[in-house]
Amino acid sequence: MTGQNGPPRRFRVDRAAHINELIRQLFQRADESGQAVEFVTAMKLILRLLRNHPREIGEPLWSFPNAQLEVRIVARYPVSVRYAVHKSALEVAILHAHFMEGK
Repeated sequence: MTGQNGPPRRFRVDRAAHINELIRQLFQRADESGQAVEFVTAMKLILRLLRNHPREIGEPLWSFPNAQLEVRIVARYPVSVRYAVHKSALEVAILHAHFMEGK
């Protein structure tokens, strides 16, 4: 998303402490299965996409019209992330992450 005068606007991506811990645990599992590089690469890409285009990536799962939130899921092997994006504010919240083991 770009404004007419200035740099592109970025979304703020929030994640609770338990999500940070979950991602750390998923990284450990990826490392143990020999997929650490793929995991880190996928997470970096997903986080970049969430900062720049969260309403366009992934698939919508459901919405909460009164809260102006849409819950979506995005996957880049070997990671999937479920997140909520606000319909008018530049806000994203990571709700869950999943590691897909093996190919």
